[in-house]
Amino acid sequence: MSSFETAVRNCDEVSSSSPEKFQAFLDHLVNAYHRHHVTSTRTDWKSEKIMLQLRSKLFSGFEDDGDDGAQRREGNDRTEDGALARDERERLERMIEQLATDAILILKKAVGQDWTADALAETLLTECACGAELASSMHEVYSRDKEKLQRSFARGTFGMVKRLESVRWRTQVGLFDSSNDGDKNTNTAKKKSKEKGNDEVTAVLELCMEKNETTSIEFKKEELFTFFKELETIQMKIDDLNS
Repeated sequence: MSSFETAVRNCDEVSSSSPEKFQAFLDHLVNAYHRHHVTSTRTDWKSEKIMLQLRSKLFSGFEDDGDDGAQRREGNDRTEDGALARDERERLERMIEQLATDAILILKKAVGQDWTADALAETLLTECACGAELASSMHEVYSRDKEKLQRSFARGTFGMVKRLESVRWRTQVGLFDSSNDGDKNTNTAKKKSKEKGNDEVTAVLELCMEKNETTSIEFKKEELFTFFKELETIQMKIDDLNS
């Protein structure tokens, strides 16, 4: 099961049981996500305040009661009953955070594929076999806020989601220029050029995306090594999630 299908399944479970509350949750999520990426430079949008507001849309007893409420909960957590309540609260917090992440993933997929609201709803109903409640909620928020979502995702860390069509790479070597040195000795010119870093071998990675868009990234040897290490870390996390 793909990450998109998993996200749809998780959202569908909540939407089917509480369609009106899920709609309120989704509306607030889109607005909060947009406000964060317009007004903040932080990449992590899942702040404690936003998560608390989202929890209040689905569950009672999670209204933001400020520092006094936080201190009161901390005191209650020291009792046995309070510890049980704390465990339940933390479970709900994790569930809400995952639900918010899944809903954003669905909307990012729709924006990245440039779907219409009707196409999104049809995909959810036919390909993912979700309930009519989720398809209706996503259709409503997407048809109303598509432009807002596009701006929000464009301001995010990775920009708007695009489908990768192919990958190409090449190596290139900078050419030395002896004319500026006034040195007729080729070996000396090469040596000076090397000292300046002009003939360093680099790798150029070309990412070819949909709609004939291409992004080129140039790596030096050390940068390429670091990049591969990051890819290995990502692959390990994906393997862990799929196991």
